[in-house]
Amino acid sequence: MAIPNQATSVCRRDHAPLLLAAQTGLRQSELTGLRCRGVLLGASPYARCHGKGRKERCTPLTRQTLEVLPAWLMQRHVTPDDLLVPSRDRCRLSPDACQRLLHNYAIVASRHKPSLADKTVTPISSA
Repeated sequence: MAIPNQATSVCRRDHAPLLLAAQTGLRQSELTGLRCRGVLLGASPYARCHGKGRKERCTPLTRQTLEVLPAWLMQRHVTPDDLLVPSRDRCRLSPDACQRLLHNYAIVASRHKPSLADKTVTPISSA
């Protein structure tokens, strides 16, 4: 999670959803379908989404996630109906785009920690 350089807006954009997915265990489809209104940053922070089988799922947010998400949301000037993790054209990210994002950061991470080079890193799918 330390690989995305927080100095650039692109890496801040990538870091927030990667951290959210890692800290909450959200599946790829849950993350890409999550709307801003589904994230509460108050006293008992959580992310609420529709999980497998259309069941509502509520997962608590960690302190580390709370340090990253507000700044990222402010940077984007979001409304409650906006996707939390949109594509460039503000649509839902495709499964391929999620996999490519994670794969690219896994390659960079493996340069810093060579033991990662032998690992298969994939997002959790909802299949």
